[in-house]
Amino acid sequence: MLMGMFGIVLGLCILFEPRGLLNLFWARGAAPAAVDALTYTEAFRQRQGTWLFVLLLLNIPIMVGVFIRGHWTPGLRRLDLALGLLVCAVMAWTVLDGPVFVTAVSDQTIKAVMLIIIVCALVARGIQYYRSVTPMPDTPVQAQGSH
Repeated sequence: MLMGMFGIVLGLCILFEPRGLLNLFWARGAAPAAVDALTYTEAFRQRQGTWLFVLLLLNIPIMVGVFIRGHWTPGLRRLDLALGLLVCAVMAWTVLDGPVFVTAVSDQTIKAVMLIIIVCALVARGIQYYRSVTPMPDTPVQAQGSH
């Protein structure tokens, strides 16, 4: 759980300002084309970016709850399932709406990656839901001739 929380925080830092990655690797400054490739459009920042950031941030309290309890509770699982579906919905909105990055290649790439993430997340959520359904007990077989 701690590693998961660390991963979420790191991912949120990258989501908040992806150009910061360039500063980690190129102290003197990256090429302008690289900076443009990781520059969000203002429309994305104001709409989907804000929603994605907040929804992903909400994963941390869920993980803290699991960490404190030491296991997943049915309520936390339902909350996690709902949050995952909301994230997929906002990601789908992002893919279908205007550009995310100012350069076309970066925008097409991130939208393709988001589609893969959506499909994988929906499959994982479907498996999670399927496993959470309690099967009906077998119906007892009546012996023939007894009524």
